[in-house]
Amino acid sequence: MPWQEFRDCEQCGREMYTWRPTQKFCSKECRGAAERAEKNYPVSEWARLYETGSTYRNIATLYGVSYAVVRRSVQLSGVKPRTDHEHLRKYDNPRNA
Repeated sequence: MPWQEFRDCEQCGREMYTWRPTQKFCSKECRGAAERAEKNYPVSEWARLYETGSTYRNIATLYGVSYAVVRRSVQLSGVKPRTDHEHLRKYDNPRNA
């Protein structure tokens, strides 16, 4: 019979039924959230840069992380993604720049 017990998730606090003694999180989402928090990324700065016209790839290069880390972190912070060409609208009319 495998090792089993009830324990609280370290991220969200929900009770979970564990199947191994080292299990800390109830789901992949909780594990990912805990890992992102542990790295202490400057997500508010990334969101500000993205909202002022920078791309995910430019931000990732600037901070030395992957495109996916920036995209997921910024979107989880509540910033809506742009359309593919929306960031080019600033070039339509020089007075709007």
